[in-house]
Amino acid sequence: MDSFRLNFPIEKADFSIEHGQQVLLIGSCFSDEIALKFKESGHLVSANPFGTIFHPLVIANFIKSLLDDSVPLISPVQRDDVFLAWEANSTFHAYSESELLEKANAIKLEWKSALQDASILLITVGTAFGYYLQTGELVGNCHKFPAANFEKRLSESNEIIIAFTEMIAVLKNVNPSLKIVFTVSPVRHIKDGLIENNQSKARLIEAVHALQNEVNVSYFPSYEIVVDELRDYRFYKTDRVHPTEEAVAYVWMRFSETYFSAATIALNEEVVQYHSMKNHKVLFPKSNASTKFLQSIENQRLQLMNKGVIIAN
Repeated sequence: MDSFRLNFPIEKADFSIEHGQQVLLIGSCFSDEIALKFKESGHLVSANPFGTIFHPLVIANFIKSLLDDSVPLISPVQRDDVFLAWEANSTFHAYSESELLEKANAIKLEWKSALQDASILLITVGTAFGYYLQTGELVGNCHKFPAANFEKRLSESNEIIIAFTEMIAVLKNVNPSLKIVFTVSPVRHIKDGLIENNQSKARLIEAVHALQNEVNVSYFPSYEIVVDELRDYRFYKTDRVHPTEEAVAYVWMRFSETYFSAATIALNEEVVQYHSMKNHKVLFPKSNASTKFLQSIENQRLQLMNKGVIIAN
């Protein structure tokens, strides 16, 4: 893989992410991929409480709503006997409106507190194409309602810049030291069309680059790494849309080089090795050798936790 790294330097960030810091991720399904890497490496991480959200304006509105008690977090909608939210993925659902609102309020309490205490917020935008109801409301998911219910619209870069600038101001007010990292998802929205997908990604890239003048805001080139550095369809799954595990691992390596110290990278690898040992199948669990092996794993777990590592079950 190292042969792909020619002519693509990425500047080291002026801050480091360390174990024990609260890391929040929100946005497209690529956020979930990176969140899993954080989790596997023992970091304190939360991601996408409403499921995947692709559009930058929906993400910005969601974060602002989390921090503003005067604004409702969701707009419930019913499809058959299932209650959904226009702002959320269908993974966020309930079987009554009251249950849905109760779940939303719990998320609001949890994430409002997390945003006030977090060290890092990683936002992954996926597409500049948005779907609007006849009321003018932008939705995060169409929930398989008829296409005639929506107007598809390509957001201008300036719209995105304004929305995120307002969001950043709100976040700075409650957590001035929060580091915000923007990235553009390498997942290709080819249902919009290849030309349209590139037009959409271009607007996203233009917008998030303009935000780098903000304090504590940086840009990580996930999209450029997959499209311009890996640069081959073998790094996409058979749908030719989603990056493979190998591609995600490579992006994670580049992310690690950018935002982790050498000591943190070493500790990340130690945690991954611990999980590999823990998942090793013991053939003779009552043997002396197995007892010693299991005890060594427990000792390693305690040592890692003393270093601020979060050990997932």
